[in-house]
Amino acid sequence: MCAVVSSSPFTESDLTYAGTMPNFDWDLIAEDVMVTQNDLPEPKSVLYPLIPDWGPEPSDGTNEAREISELAHVPESDFPVGCVIRMGDGHHIPGVNVEHPDWSQILCAERNALSSAVAYGYEKPVDIFVSCPNEPGGTPCGACRQVISELAPDATIWIDNGESRPTSMTAHELLPGGFTGTSLKRG
Repeated sequence: MCAVVSSSPFTESDLTYAGTMPNFDWDLIAEDVMVTQNDLPEPKSVLYPLIPDWGPEPSDGTNEAREISELAHVPESDFPVGCVIRMGDGHHIPGVNVEHPDWSQILCAERNALSSAVAYGYEKPVDIFVSCPNEPGGTPCGACRQVISELAPDATIWIDNGESRPTSMTAHELLPGGFTGTSLKRG
């Protein structure tokens, strides 16, 4: 059992956030107290951001990214994006876009997934699957293209085309002439 107690009544946003937590059903027992009966992880256990393997087909990877996009937090645009990165060791790391009313603070799905890979010490992304369900064929933004070229230069990027076969490209094809910072590294 877990309880969350607030110093003020929960707002609609608080309740919405709690309702989006996967595998947890919260009961509001007072205007400032909610509880869950769900099993919680053992204290001090590591929670990894991994999802199960779906198989070798690129369309399965883009389908997985499309499914993950349903977890996106997009109250401003209603434009969900999902990303799944297949690492060289076989791990699969998801990411979704998370919006904020200040658009400069938005977190993109691709950068979320790549940041998780770095934070958990995973190396060598092999494939990056991206899905924009509301715009089949939608590609990563400029900032994501730059981060992909830096953190996953050898990865294949797969773009979800809805009912059509996914499109693939290299990081260099996604961002030709991307900034490398080579001249900054002279010592």
